[in-house]
Amino acid sequence: MKTILLLTDFSENADHAAQSALMLCSRLHNNLLLFNNLCGATVSEGYVGSQWLQDSLPECEPERYLNLQKTAEFIEQQAVNLKRGQYKPNVSVDCGAGNIGENVENIMQSNDIEFALMGGGVNCTLEQILNDNNTSTVIDYISRPLIIVPQPSTLDKLKKVTFATGFNESDINAIRYICKLGSVFGFQLDIVHVDPLDKKGEIQDEIEANFKKQVTELNYPQITFNAVKGKDVVKRLIRLCEESESELLSVVYYDQSFFIRMLHQSTAKKVLNYQKVPLMILPAKMCN
Repeated sequence: MKTILLLTDFSENADHAAQSALMLCSRLHNNLLLFNNLCGATVSEGYVGSQWLQDSLPECEPERYLNLQKTAEFIEQQAVNLKRGQYKPNVSVDCGAGNIGENVENIMQSNDIEFALMGGGVNCTLEQILNDNNTSTVIDYISRPLIIVPQPSTLDKLKKVTFATGFNESDINAIRYICKLGSVFGFQLDIVHVDPLDKKGEIQDEIEANFKKQVTELNYPQITFNAVKGKDVVKRLIRLCEESESELLSVVYYDQSFFIRMLHQSTAKKVLNYQKVPLMILPAKMCN
């Protein structure tokens, strides 16, 4: 059975994300692993990652362990509200110290992780989320998807998902994974071609046709295609998500990806509105 990894810092944002994690675990029949990381700390001698028995934790751990247990109990209390017949996940806890990206990836490598999930701030822009030190470090290391849920958004319904693409070949695996989730949730998948250069010509038409052919061959019944091209594409993509009531925006992360470049350009930083839609980041190296 797969597990959803919930990254928590015991903040209000993390507690908010925990409610979405519970719903996703129940729908996917996944268990839940809570993880707290002490960034910038030196790992105590003899400490072994993924051990959460209290007597094996570093000196600083008892209070964190207690907080993890309180969070786990909070989630289990929320699970009481699940309807009869809905899956109630088993909740376990873990903690680490040092580089959060390395620790999260170690967990992903040693456990059958479906995806990781973490909270975002209240009314944070995408640029702020991706430039947060902890978030950007996690993104650089992960081999499984990461979902960031900013307040006050939730993933209670998940009826529509937007996938932003530059028609890259690596995006097909990401779409395949999203379709797998869609087979459970039954959401509509809107694939949006984001092209700040508004490229035209026979070569571009061939790339687009080949990409759409590969998507069609996935046989997912609820796929639509859309596009935002030219100036202010990030701002317009966010507006499209809001106007179409998309509950999740998804992108592939790889070196020099179009979306990441857009978010780091000064013009994009100026025009980004407050982002209320949860963001799923899928690593290009992810296989399935």
